[in-house]
Amino acid sequence: ALPPAACVALAERCLAVGLRSFSPAEVCGAADAFARQAFVHDAFVAAALERMHRGAVLRTPPAALHAWVRALVVKRVPVPGDHLEACLAALSNSRRGFVAS
Repeated sequence: ALPPAACVALAERCLAVGLRSFSPAEVCGAADAFARQAFVHDAFVAAALERMHRGAVLRTPPAALHAWVRALVVKRVPVPGDHLEACLAALSNSRRGFVAS
């Protein structure tokens, strides 16, 4: 496990660069990595939720989207219902071989 100070430094570096410079899958991966470290950075979570807008959710590969939802659940992040519905719909649709628009 990384020390908490390292997690803070990584989260703040991501925020300094701006999460828009990361693909949605990369944002999901970072959120999942932080969750696996039992680490929550409120500003990172808020920026990640903003980055993972509906269009981003629809473009995110299913494995990354699964990691995103897992991270939100593990860290008990309050999530708007429409965001969670979009994530679950995209995951459900990916199992059928298409993504709803």
